[in-house]
Amino acid sequence: MKTTKGAIIGQFLIDGEQVRGDAPSTLSETVTASERDASDLIHRDRIPRQYHKAIKGYFSNLKESTGTSKKSAGGDERPASGAASDEK
Repeated sequence: MKTTKGAIIGQFLIDGEQVRGDAPSTLSETVTASERDASDLIHRDRIPRQYHKAIKGYFSNLKESTGTSKKSAGGDERPASGAASDEK
């Protein structure tokens, strides 16, 4: 059995020929999209306030462990700084 470079989208052992597949999105795109959805729900008061800190911490840890903090941090900081400037 020969493997080639690319994203792993699933793995299990079967008898027969290896089939090449395509990963529809990367992990960093999935994390960013999920964080954006959760942030939207928080801002629309769909998630109880007691869970806000836990959700933000979850995505912060997830971005650090997957190495996506550099890509998505810029997008996350802009709305926060804009909101802070509105409050002043």
